[in-house]
Amino acid sequence: MINKEIKTLIENLYPQAKIKLISEGDHSKAYKINNDYVLKVAKNDEGSKGLVKECKILKAIKGKTTVAVPKVVKTGSITIKNKECGYSICSLVEGKKLSPEQFKKLSKPQREQIAKDIALFLTELHAIETNIPYKINRLQELDEQLEFIKQHYFERFDKRKQNQIIKFYEKEKEFTKQTTNRICLIHNDFSSSNILFDDNNFAGVIDFGDAGIGDEDNDFLCLLENSNEEFGRNFGKLVLKYYEHENPDLAIEKEKHKNAIWKYEELYYGTLYNDKEMIEEALQNI
Repeated sequence: MINKEIKTLIENLYPQAKIKLISEGDHSKAYKINNDYVLKVAKNDEGSKGLVKECKILKAIKGKTTVAVPKVVKTGSITIKNKECGYSICSLVEGKKLSPEQFKKLSKPQREQIAKDIALFLTELHAIETNIPYKINRLQELDEQLEFIKQHYFERFDKRKQNQIIKFYEKEKEFTKQTTNRICLIHNDFSSSNILFDDNNFAGVIDFGDAGIGDEDNDFLCLLENSNEEFGRNFGKLVLKYYEHENPDLAIEKEKHKNAIWKYEELYYGTLYNDKEMIEEALQNI
């Protein structure tokens, strides 16, 4: 159900528009307006800050990538239930997502061309110079995760398991210090769920909410992931090849570390987002 404040906002901007809720997260909701725009409305202060950040990044990359990305049309705030909520309206990027099963059915030349096009997009993105203040600090993230797990879950683990978790994070921090690559503008959630296709051609990229200044290799981690949700490591290696990555083996090693730490991050994010299924799965794996 679309509340009256959001309906009024859209009707004032786009009379007789068709409105459809397309997604909802912990911090915002997204609505499609006709087939032209996407309205995102924050649900809390964190959501409002996230929308401001995403719009600044989208403005910084406007016109600098070959494939389509959302273009910021309007930003502002509305009052919903006596609470000020930020919103953004961006152009709708046309295209559809492909599941890993659909992607694997594409011909080898099609997959190769997509790898070339994605490598070009990442080359363009990583070359954009910007003074946006959104730096991604992986070492700080690791410290916060460990402290969170200590506070909320250490009492469930015996001393041996506690020491094991602490040593794991110490090794992960040392690995991060030694292997951080070129620092540049990155998407930071470059997964199959944010890649759009048109007639099986790479057509666009969406959801820049996690973007910022960070290690360029972060944008290859999902591409290199062997899972039911991504296109597979062989495809990721192909992207690295056409990106002309200086050290593809290091990028692959980083993905393995990402996979190893996921059980702890799953516990961390599952608790933050009150996802009991994630929490239970993480505790079983730990």
